[in-house]
Amino acid sequence: MRGALLLSNGYAGGNGSVTGDRLTLAGNYAGNGASIVLDTQLGNDSSATDRLVIQGDATGTTSVRVNNAGGSGAQTHAGITIIEVDGVSFDNAFLLKGDYVTTDGKPAVIGGAYAYTLQASGEEASAGRDWFLSSELNPTNPGPGPGPENPGQGGGGRYQPGVPLYEQYPQILASLNTLPTLQQRVGNRYWSLDGLTKVSLEGLDDTQWAWGRIEGSHQNADPAKSTSGSQRDIDLWKLQTGLDIPLYQSQDGSLLTGGVNFSYGKAKADIHSFFGTGSIDSSGYGVGTTLTWYGNDGVYLDGQLQTMWFDSGLSSDTLGQSLVSDNHGRGYASSIETGKRYALGAGLSLTPQTQLTYSRVDFDDFRDPFGSEVSLQEGDSLRGRLGVSLDKDIVWRAEDGTTRRSHVYGNVDVYNEFMNGTKTHVSGVDFSSRDKRQSVGVGVGGTHEWQNGRYAVYGNVNLISATHNVSDNYSIGGTVRVRVGW
Repeated sequence: MRGALLLSNGYAGGNGSVTGDRLTLAGNYAGNGASIVLDTQLGNDSSATDRLVIQGDATGTTSVRVNNAGGSGAQTHAGITIIEVDGVSFDNAFLLKGDYVTTDGKPAVIGGAYAYTLQASGEEASAGRDWFLSSELNPTNPGPGPGPENPGQGGGGRYQPGVPLYEQYPQILASLNTLPTLQQRVGNRYWSLDGLTKVSLEGLDDTQWAWGRIEGSHQNADPAKSTSGSQRDIDLWKLQTGLDIPLYQSQDGSLLTGGVNFSYGKAKADIHSFFGTGSIDSSGYGVGTTLTWYGNDGVYLDGQLQTMWFDSGLSSDTLGQSLVSDNHGRGYASSIETGKRYALGAGLSLTPQTQLTYSRVDFDDFRDPFGSEVSLQEGDSLRGRLGVSLDKDIVWRAEDGTTRRSHVYGNVDVYNEFMNGTKTHVSGVDFSSRDKRQSVGVGVGGTHEWQNGRYAVYGNVNLISATHNVSDNYSIGGTVRVRVGW
């Protein structure tokens, strides 16, 4: 096309799916509220694309809409050139009409795991400028605007707003897949005098226990490793009910108990990143089994198994829309714990203990509204705990002749994560997240029993934090539990 072209409130576009169209204007171009649609296979620098070539000057302002013609996204370096202007042009000559606006104020279109912004080469009002699509966080001559404080380990890629949520999604499921300590689960069922021998209770040798507990917590995490530089806040509650049955009691007073329990919980998480913010709502229900050995010398051994099923929805605040709903997941967890109670006298005892917990979560693969494919690659955790509790037991006879007991304790724990965190696959790109490996915890709690131990109520509060950057890496929670025997 030769001469000058004035496009006022007009439209020029590609064919909607096939790239490679080229429109050349052998003259000046003036856009006045005009729109241009170009088909581009959003990928790396060599991606196929439509192209507008202007051999004269470009004035006015034209809106550019980019259709992704099947591209799965990739990080660019030089960028994908879609407009060439041989003459003089200004920075506002072409403005991208994107899927959203980035946190640093740039319209962007989504391709796979990446977001593409429209950038111009050269200086404003100079000749020979190109307009190119870039998925690089800080492309050459990108213009003004702040960068992220913590862009993660992405090598300079600009990720789409869903990525932080996809990366943290397995971490939210893992928060619902945890297992308690023996103390948190049962209170202090196995009472002892001076920490060594069980208090004898006539008629309770074959007692069955029904119990229920509810726990709640608030968690903040600034991961030690996050490809997208994400942080998360979680509010969580979990209801658990179960039945414990004595399986065997030896003549020396040792006791073996088995149990089954059912649980239901919810977690609501807010995810924050330079690339986008959003929320994840997950619910889960599960079934578990327990087996516990209480030795007459104060030694105990406790094992737990649990299976969970999850249902989740992910929503992006940056995009203002849902990314996926009713996504199903699964969780498996097991734990082994052992300890030994030592008498200190006057009803005081000290119990060193250790616990090893394995957890694995997974979720169904899905495709988000922009065609990005999301799947989980790694969702395993192996966490060790080494701790000690100081306990105080008080036993007395009530006016009706029945036995009452109170027990209070304080505990200190050290935790270590042995695995490398989670990894989510988004359209060919891996996004990893791992919390800080070491953390410490403190807690206090107590149990009160009456009617010869047939009824009990228990509660505890605990705080767990990383060994540094505590204000951004902590969990505070509590548990209330009731138990009835017959």
